[in-house]
Amino acid sequence: MTKGRSGAVAAVTRHNAQARCAVSPRRSAPLEIQTSVEDGGETDCDDTVDESEGLETDSPREVKAKSSQETLACLSLTMEPDLFCLKCLEYLELAHPTLVLQAVEKVLRSQIEDISSSTARKVIAVAARLMGSDANMPLDTKQAASDVLVAVGCGFPGEVLQTMCVIDEDVQPEIMWLNTLAHLLRANVSGTMPHLLNVLTRLLPQMVNVLSVHSVEAHSRAPVQVALCSVLTSACTSLQEYVSGPGGSADPTVKKQDFAPVIDSAFETILKCWLVLDGRNLQSLRLQETLVGALAAMSPLLSPETLQANVTQLVAASVEVYKHSSNGEALGQNVRQILLAALEPGFTSHHVAIYSSVDRLLRALHQEICARQETRPPVDEDNAVLSSLTLLANAFPKKVAKFIVGQLKSSSEPGRAGSAAMLAHLLRAAGKADSLAPRGPGEPSFYGPSSTIFCKILEGRRAQLKEQVPEILHAVQPCLPHLTDRQLRVVAHIVSQCPEELTKALLNEALPLDRSSRVLWRALGSESKMSRRLLAFLMRKLPRDPAEDCVSTARRTLAVTTAMQELLAVPGGTGPFQRVFPRLFGALLLHTDCREEIPQEAGTPSQDTPREPSISREIVLALKALLARAKLRKATDQLKQEAAWAKLRSPDSHPEGVRLLARAMVEHAGPQLPGIMEVLVPSLSSDREQHRVTATAFFSEVSMWLRAALTAPRSAVLQLLGGSEKPLLKSLKRRAQDPCVRVRLLLFQGIERSTAAQVTEHGRELLAILCSGLQDADVADRQAVLGALSALSQVLPHLRRDSVSRDVAAGVLERITALWEREEAELRCAGATVLGNLCRCPAVTAHIRHELQVALVQLALHLQDPSPEVTQACLLTLNNSGSVLDLDTVRTLISRNQDRGALFVDGFLEDLAAFLASDFPEALDGAFSCVLDCLNSRSPAVRANAAVFTESLINKNLLGRRQWQEVVRALTRAKQEESDALAKSCTAQALENCSASQCQSAATQPVWKRLFSPQGDGRRLGRTLPSELNDCVPEPPLANEVP
Repeated sequence: MTKGRSGAVAAVTRHNAQARCAVSPRRSAPLEIQTSVEDGGETDCDDTVDESEGLETDSPREVKAKSSQETLACLSLTMEPDLFCLKCLEYLELAHPTLVLQAVEKVLRSQIEDISSSTARKVIAVAARLMGSDANMPLDTKQAASDVLVAVGCGFPGEVLQTMCVIDEDVQPEIMWLNTLAHLLRANVSGTMPHLLNVLTRLLPQMVNVLSVHSVEAHSRAPVQVALCSVLTSACTSLQEYVSGPGGSADPTVKKQDFAPVIDSAFETILKCWLVLDGRNLQSLRLQETLVGALAAMSPLLSPETLQANVTQLVAASVEVYKHSSNGEALGQNVRQILLAALEPGFTSHHVAIYSSVDRLLRALHQEICARQETRPPVDEDNAVLSSLTLLANAFPKKVAKFIVGQLKSSSEPGRAGSAAMLAHLLRAAGKADSLAPRGPGEPSFYGPSSTIFCKILEGRRAQLKEQVPEILHAVQPCLPHLTDRQLRVVAHIVSQCPEELTKALLNEALPLDRSSRVLWRALGSESKMSRRLLAFLMRKLPRDPAEDCVSTARRTLAVTTAMQELLAVPGGTGPFQRVFPRLFGALLLHTDCREEIPQEAGTPSQDTPREPSISREIVLALKALLARAKLRKATDQLKQEAAWAKLRSPDSHPEGVRLLARAMVEHAGPQLPGIMEVLVPSLSSDREQHRVTATAFFSEVSMWLRAALTAPRSAVLQLLGGSEKPLLKSLKRRAQDPCVRVRLLLFQGIERSTAAQVTEHGRELLAILCSGLQDADVADRQAVLGALSALSQVLPHLRRDSVSRDVAAGVLERITALWEREEAELRCAGATVLGNLCRCPAVTAHIRHELQVALVQLALHLQDPSPEVTQACLLTLNNSGSVLDLDTVRTLISRNQDRGALFVDGFLEDLAAFLASDFPEALDGAFSCVLDCLNSRSPAVRANAAVFTESLINKNLLGRRQWQEVVRALTRAKQEESDALAKSCTAQALENCSASQCQSAATQPVWKRLFSPQGDGRRLGRTLPSELNDCVPEPPLANEVP
């Protein structure tokens, strides 16, 4: 048969086979495959075709092979994949093994999920046997078997690797085996990962074995070394991809650090044994490239110690191979991997190790880039060579900049072109190569050609140069006289398109500002839109929190406020400017309390600037300029008259200055007030104490003046605050327990200045704030408590009844009575006074009348306080207790126990007990508990009075059995622990009477009978108050009651 005729027959056969496959459904029953191709047998897909003369024909073997191939293709479409593979294995020896294996591979790649594990194991065994057969086996058959193993390994990686890793350490490994393993590691990354460590561990002896077989020549070892490096490269690349995925390692048992020991061993074997041994003779350039490539691939997975010890040698090997091969892409790939590993954040020692090799690397990279400028297409931005350059520039910007600048001076045109390409790439890259761009025009010695290249680059890359503006300005400043007009226009255009970056650069200028800097700032502020943008930017630059570096914080604050002054000094319309006014006002106000200053040497004084810049001074000046720019002339005049600006600058009077400023804003800047308050509200809860002080001072004044102001900003403010001042009051309530005493004082002072109308409307909220401020009154700061008490006294007369709840009233009373045990006489005195105000407040007495009666009894026990002022306050409160007790009766009791102006306390306490028992019996239980507590008072006089009052309750038989038992226990314990003589005597007398009362014995005459005996002067046996205290006790009118 001629060749042409055979081709025709094959074409017709293929067509018919395809047609039959298209109409035959897939069957699961076994089909007989006629495989006797050598005997001229036909498959069930063959058709008989008439021979045509004159056509070229293939050889009979080729025709039969193609027929078998078509038959296999047909059967793969009509049979189940699992059955097809098994049938192919049965007839593998009879048909063309290569074709059969290729057909099996195709099915495995496309339908591996349909293959059973038992079939997979049979396929693996057959393919492994064929691939490992002797040299007589055709290479294409072995390769087909290898491909089958890779294909089945995509679904059954463990089974394949288990078969392939049965290695004899004393026998040199088959190259085909190694290549198959390398391909499988890349084909199924995730599936092979759990087995990878075992694979690498088994390969290590083979790497050593390659050199131990002395009978094998170097040229015979090279293919095996290349294959082993291929496995290592595939393994390291796959492992790196696996552990560096978006979610990290999918298998938690696969950890990068677990591979370090085995990879370290393989790395050192190649670097110190293979590379050195074969590197001396340079017998195989391909081998050298492969070895260095494998080392570079392993570098990201090495232990830090191994990498640091060998990185210099590794870089040297990469550069040395490049010198002989000129393979720039291999150089870039290798260097990039090495740098990514060596420059990983957190390993500064690696930076030090790589530093000595930077120049060598730059020369090699520069050589490759220069070569590409002449003989190759333009360098792609993703090129590994340029990526390596970027990594070096990020880590060593000054060293890279110095190298490029030096090359730009080169007399070689290719050298300059390559340097310009390097510079252009770094301008386009990200990050940290900021200093490279401006160094081009920044060197006065070569400002001619290099600055031309620089400007050409700038023209096309303006948008990418924002972060380079500070360096550009700094670099071009010394050589501005030498640049051409065109170059100046380019630089000027760049910086004008990046005002924020220009602002950053100007903020780093020396302070105080010289004339040129001030002129530049004012030029930026001449356009209102840009001015607003820059002012907003400057606000963000003000430090939000106290920094550890006070000098740095102070300098930044001063630089920002100085710049603001210059921007605000430019005349302009106020319309667009109003948008930024509230935020700018709030930012400046919060920094008026800045006390840090810059050391004198931090600035560079000039003739037209102040010698010692002051932050507080500059901030106040900026605030004044802000009000002037907003045309708030009346406000500025008022603040000047009240000396508010000077008060803002003084630490002692700063809150007063803030209050005056708040009042001026309420009166003259009503439309801006809502925006200002919105800016300042978060500062009430700031972590910075000074900000809380400032915000509290501002709001405490605003809350008072909102109703008193004659202008009408209140509706807008109320809209901001949700319809009322209550949300603001809730924010202020949290400041009542602020750890800063000054904040609490400012809050209480603001409440104290509230008008009667404000208290009437917001009494509930104000009382809650003051109650919160008196929390822990027994230990709280003296000034804060006094401020809260003073404000409370102002608020009480104006409270409505529905503004006070029982819980709040009881809470206030509890905090007031706790003050009587404080060491500070001021607090005891204030507590006594406020109790009187509570007793005269109908809104309070309506809820806690009985509690107030008990409190008055407790107050009576303090009539002999060591401080005359406290005693006087107690008498004043008892004389003016309102309707809580029968006022006339109380005054009568005081009068009947006076003799020649002196008050007999014992007699008064006894009469008070009798008075309570007869007129207010419901208060006796509370009084009983209170008096027992007072037996443990810190004051000996109070303990003595408590014993006397207890004795009075006993003598009048006012105690039940349970109460009597409690009294006995309390008096017994008090007598044992008492150290004061008078208190101990009173306690013993009360205890004695308690026992006598229990035995109904009259042997001991009660104390009250002795004091009230009409005979003799027995009353004088009791303790008295000095007559001058009674004489100075006034009788003020009752507080006005608010219905």
